[in-house]
Amino acid sequence: MNMTNKLTCIKICNDRFEAEMIKNYLAIYEIDSIISSDNLGRVITGNYSARGVKILVKEEDAKRASEILESDDFKINSSSPTE
Repeated sequence: MNMTNKLTCIKICNDRFEAEMIKNYLAIYEIDSIISSDNLGRVITGNYSARGVKILVKEEDAKRASEILESDDFKINSSSPTE
């Protein structure tokens, strides 16, 4: 990802695992993303960051990335299995 592009936050996750899943899902659609988190939160609370784990994408990809994450296909694929 060219770092001269402006980045925008499209989602704040509760933990790094969720953020990594989203990053990988966006990569399927050829959308580069960066995960930004406060590592201190992980030390204090385990996997959960005190401030959340942010998914950042280029400004020009933000609308498309948000639409992908709002799609029914993503919601079905990322939901927990029901018992």
